[in-house]
Amino acid sequence: MKTVRMVRPSELRKIMQDREIEERKRKEEAEAALAAAAKKAPAKGGAKPPAKKDEAPPEEEIKIDESEEPTAELIDTIQEPEHEKVEGSDRT
Repeated sequence: MKTVRMVRPSELRKIMQDREIEERKRKEEAEAALAAAAKKAPAKGGAKPPAKKDEAPPEEEIKIDESEEPTAELIDTIQEPEHEKVEGSDRT
């Protein structure tokens, strides 16, 4: 499910920057886990592990301008609620 809310343009830039940083961290963790798995079980043919990339430059701090009108739409995804089986019945 998704929800739309109106935010200030500077706030939207900050939110998008934070999301990009989180996504970059997730990718780096996944690559590190993949590299660790490759070290434990070497691939046939002597495949080389992926080369390390240069560190990304530090992101500039975005300040939210409170004087702006909330004119930008931000679409957020709402996570599906967890479910659990009710003991003694077929209901969840």
